[in-house]
Amino acid sequence: MDGRTALANGPAPSVVVESLSVDDRAVDLSAALDIRPNHDRLAFEYTGITFVSAQRVRFRYMLEGFDHGWVDAGTRRTAYYTSLPPGDYLFRVAARANDGDWSAQEADVAFRLLPRFYQTFWFYLLLAVALGFAVYAFSRWRVHQVEGQFNAVLAERNRIAREIHDTLAQGFVAVSLQLELLARKLVDAPADVGALVMQTRAMVQSGLEEARRSIWELRSQSSDAGDFRSRLSRMASEIGKRAGLNVQLRVLGTYRALPERMESEFLKIGQEAVTNVVRHAQAKQLKIDLTYEGKKVRMLIADDGRGFAAEANGSGPEGHYGLRGMRERAEQIGAQLAVKSMPGEGTQIEVEKIVP
Repeated sequence: MDGRTALANGPAPSVVVESLSVDDRAVDLSAALDIRPNHDRLAFEYTGITFVSAQRVRFRYMLEGFDHGWVDAGTRRTAYYTSLPPGDYLFRVAARANDGDWSAQEADVAFRLLPRFYQTFWFYLLLAVALGFAVYAFSRWRVHQVEGQFNAVLAERNRIAREIHDTLAQGFVAVSLQLELLARKLVDAPADVGALVMQTRAMVQSGLEEARRSIWELRSQSSDAGDFRSRLSRMASEIGKRAGLNVQLRVLGTYRALPERMESEFLKIGQEAVTNVVRHAQAKQLKIDLTYEGKKVRMLIADDGRGFAAEANGSGPEGHYGLRGMRERAEQIGAQLAVKSMPGEGTQIEVEKIVP
């Protein structure tokens, strides 16, 4: 650099931030600068003190906390910023004459832009609490709504059960008694007439059992019905008691609740099995073992009745399709059903399910 160039550039100018305006209103730079929210536009005015012509002085500035590097302002002496997020900032400005060195001593202004109320930590905390409360209130409302619907369904089921008990079942009982009286009076009647009466009475008894079974199914889902083992025990005892069948239930292993649908299907399989024993097995003893082994649940129903030779299509004795229905129920929950029976040696029905 020759003497003429050094003279033209001169020493680096001294830089001064002359003013700061917030929405066209000047603020005092000597005080701590905490700028309240709801202000959108900031303007920094600065200048360079030098003996070089003002047109030859160039500036650069940077707002730390917002700019990623220096901004070349040329000869412009005002920097504008709008819509700054809340936070701490430092405005820095430097100058040079022509192509000389930048001033070693920069001018700077530190300030803080205060957050709006919805940008504060407490607002977010309050919002999170309110959201949590809203979720909790909604979940409670939803649970209450589902419980109300469930209770309404249970009430309707119980009403239907009462109707069946008070009308259909009582009607079957009355017809059965009348047929019994009729059979006693037809002692001297032809044999075919007596057989017809007894056959009709058997049909009525079968219908009565179906009505009682429907009543039990309707009431078995009641909220006060107890857990699965209690319902299974009550079902087997009620059906067995009417048939003079001795029923024994054992729970082996550590009992645990199963998914509602799985318990329902297990219960219906058990009900069908016990009903088949009463109808067809002519048994005196019925044993039910409910076993919990790790992730495996097994229900074994065994009787000492006459047994049967199971057919390949899964139908039971005398053309009944109870076994097929039990297999279909087991398949719906991914369980395995096995039937072991021989004429004169009783029957065993085993349902096994692996619970994740």
